[in-house]
Amino acid sequence: MLFEATAEIASPYTQNQVQTAVGMLIFVQNWMDGVPTFDSAEISDLKHCFNSMFTMLGPRNVEAAEVLQAIDRGFRAANEASPDRRALEAEISALAKAVALGILQEPLADIVRGYLKRNLERMQSILGMGMIPS
Repeated sequence: MLFEATAEIASPYTQNQVQTAVGMLIFVQNWMDGVPTFDSAEISDLKHCFNSMFTMLGPRNVEAAEVLQAIDRGFRAANEASPDRRALEAEISALAKAVALGILQEPLADIVRGYLKRNLERMQSILGMGMIPS
């Protein structure tokens, strides 16, 4: 019995499987190490976006009440002692919809588009880990 186990461990197939498993574990560990950096960059970016939009509010920039409310809720969530990431993401999603429907105009729409571009770049870096070509 001991001889069979030793022969199995020594087989090239088993050694290859072990190397693959080790490589996958290292990949997952590297990915997990990047999550806190991703989260802090995401919250910081959302805070900056909502603070910028809040200072730019004016009658000529926003006409729709739901957009004003989304910016206000996002601004409040961004400036809590511990920013609520889910609330920030919900409000930026509402604003992205407003941009897509043509409700939110420049320059506020540019802030939302810029955030979406940076968000996709961050997601590519953490999920692709350099394996997805730019």
